[in-house]
Amino acid sequence: MSLADTINLEHNPNIQTFKFISKLDYNTAHNLMFLFSRRGTSRIQQITLELWDPSPVGSEWREVDEILGGDHYAALQRVTVSFNRTTTAICDSFNQQLPLLASRGVLQVIRSPQDFLGFPF
Repeated sequence: MSLADTINLEHNPNIQTFKFISKLDYNTAHNLMFLFSRRGTSRIQQITLELWDPSPVGSEWREVDEILGGDHYAALQRVTVSFNRTTTAICDSFNQQLPLLASRGVLQVIRSPQDFLGFPF
């Protein structure tokens, strides 16, 4: 079962905040892209992504940026991406892969291990 099978934002149009906790792997961006490309999500104001064990970020995050930076997410006020451990290079890479969100001033990429409550990923 995929993430998109378990969460359907189309049937939950009143969601204003969305928090996603996961190990960062090659499918993470694709799953989020599919999830956020569904209609009925324009009321989301805040998205928090807590990612474990980050590895170098590829260009797949640009598609997520195109969706979240588009007109359908005009209500979006903050996207926070936090890592349990990371390097400055990975944080910089996320900022580069999400230029629309960064240019709107809604993107915050942080290293924040205190937010992770021992989830076993």
